[in-house]
Amino acid sequence: MHIVPDSGEIIKFDGEGNTDRKARAFTAFKAFLDSRVFLVVMVVMVAVLSFELGLLANLGKQKAPITITEPTAGPEPKTSDVGASLTSDVKNASQALNSSKQGSAATAGGLVASKGGTKYYYPWCGSASRISEKNKIYFASVADARAKGYTPAANCKGLQ
Repeated sequence: MHIVPDSGEIIKFDGEGNTDRKARAFTAFKAFLDSRVFLVVMVVMVAVLSFELGLLANLGKQKAPITITEPTAGPEPKTSDVGASLTSDVKNASQALNSSKQGSAATAGGLVASKGGTKYYYPWCGSASRISEKNKIYFASVADARAKGYTPAANCKGLQ
């Protein structure tokens, strides 16, 4: 059986009453289901749905907000207090530097060597940590160490 609508297209029916147009639409839909595009669309839809479900699950479990408060203990420091504090910090640092030059390896230019050795090290080098405290001698500079006959250790990076 054939029907001709106003568009002039001939529509054919099979024995079960299905049209040719339905068969073409089903074939196109089946091709879409078999394509990779369908797979990508489904993965994206599952990801979005999972995300949304996670948000819905945590809706009632809101935590208390974090608040930051200013400390209330003690008066605000005056400008003169800050200056005095800085001055005392500078004095303390100067005293620490002078005392460390007299024997501590904590200074930035401090070097350490063994009394019975010939090499000098930075205090943070691995070999320097193996020298016992009673055998350590300290130098304020490379020139001091060289003047005493010591040479730089090859395994301590940055020594000259």
